Amino acid sequence: MRKTLLVLPFIAFIFPALHAQQFQAEGTITCFVFNNNNNVENKVVKRFIVDRSGVQWKIHTFDVGEANSQNSVFLYTEAGYDGTNVFYLQMDDTNKAGLYGLNNFLKQKNFCPAMGRILKADSPPCLELDYVYPVWLAYCSFSYLSNHIGGKIVAPVWAQSGSYSRPPPKAEEVAKWDLNSSSFIKKMEWFSDGTFTLADHDGSVKTAKMPPPYDNGFVQASMETVSETNFDGMLLPQQYVIKTFFPNWNLAGNTNLNIITSFVVNLDAVRAVTDFSCFPALNTKTLVKDYRVLINNDNDPVSYVSTTNWNTEKEVEAKLHNSGLYGGESKTPFRNYRSIVLLLMVGVTGFFLVVMRMNRQQKQK
Repeated sequence: MRKTLLVLPFIAFIFPALHAQQFQAEGTITCFVFNNNNNVENKVVKRFIVDRSGVQWKIHTFDVGEANSQNSVFLYTEAGYDGTNVFYLQMDDTNKAGLYGLNNFLKQKNFCPAMGRILKADSPPCLELDYVYPVWLAYCSFSYLSNHIGGKIVAPVWAQSGSYSRPPPKAEEVAKWDLNSSSFIKKMEWFSDGTFTLADHDGSVKTAKMPPPYDNGFVQASMETVSETNFDGMLLPQQYVIKTFFPNWNLAGNTNLNIITSFVVNLDAVRAVTDFSCFPALNTKTLVKDYRVLINNDNDPVSYVSTTNWNTEKEVEAKLHNSGLYGGESKTPFRNYRSIVLLLMVGVTGFFLVVMRMNRQQKQK
């Protein structure tokens, strides 16, 4: 009881200070992708800008034209958190439509140059190609971690997504971590329980055991802060490294792990945040998939087009009720954009296949 009394005043003291943390940070993310021999096979470089105000945050990432980044299908990605929901915006680079065979597709009447999604969540789901997760983990994760002590937390792994109408699966693993005096991560490790998941075409997720000795668990990922910088009394990670691992099947009987990816993040500047907003700005025709509200027997997310703002959950529900769409087929403005989304996914997939082929041809030369 005495220990509890000693801890509570400390928590009451530190939480208001953490919730008042405000800053804007800018830097570079370099992702190294390794082959089975632990040699670097590919490299992608992105810039990031993160705005933080208490528990709310917004993260902006974009390519800088190094390695294969000049061929990226997206101009930029923005993600924001309002304390209840995570908002994503991906802006297409329509000037490069020829690279991935979408010139005619872009001319269609219903084409939207931006894709948005809304998730009722308290963190990014896992690693995605936008690299929002590595930035969030270092600069915006404290409130999330404080609510998940002793349990599984979102892990830096590439989770296999399911159906286009389902949100990305949230990859979670047991983790241990140490924080610095300003409650930013100094060191963290995630531990696999020896199972892996597979997402079926219908969005369902299946779990299977790994072969021995990996079925007993292993270190799946790690993060370590290499250096820190002081801003307004806060010690922020200045350079940190995130690594993901996977068993080396060629060394049976040993728990040797191969590096899959390594993210090296460098902070270049920190400054006071001005005109803070946690919502990504909608400044063009945007197709939004809203996973807060599901319709139809297939539990599809509501899809609608917006050019100005993100609808609140109550606004979406009210419009659906007024249109009599709950439990029925969706209609304008909440019609189902299956064909548009599927075509976009085919185009993006084709683009990445082209990029991979170009990289291999360059290596062969």
